[in-house]
Amino acid sequence: MAEYIGQFHCDRVVNDRLEALPEWRVTTNSETVAASVSRLLGGHPRERRPAVPDRWEVVTSSPTVEAVLEGAAGTGVDFRLAGGYDLGVFRYMTDQPQLLATISSAVDLPAVMGRKALCALSIKPVTVTTRHGRIVQFLKPSIAVLGSWP
Repeated sequence: MAEYIGQFHCDRVVNDRLEALPEWRVTTNSETVAASVSRLLGGHPRERRPAVPDRWEVVTSSPTVEAVLEGAAGTGVDFRLAGGYDLGVFRYMTDQPQLLATISSAVDLPAVMGRKALCALSIKPVTVTTRHGRIVQFLKPSIAVLGSWP
């Protein structure tokens, strides 16, 4: 796996509580990468306080990102932004087995043809009704293979 220049998140911590986000949040240690992500996906780069290793953050205005998959291992997937391929490799970490299985398949299938997969990484709203009739809503990351990357 390549070394990554930033990480995608679908949540953040606010007042010591985890908060799901309807758009992607990107962290990086590079102000230049943060500015490029902001230009490509919307949002505004800001420096995180107190200083942390990935000290720049962009809460984008994009619930879906076109990504070229580079590889998947363990609980992470490495990818490049289709609209900013030369920026470098980003990472998304997940603990969802179904999403990881889909990502692994997406990486393997085009590789057989000597190509990489072009995918849409999305944060989608989900609504379910429990067996007791309670409506529960949450946000869930998903992936869809759009085709192969030239």
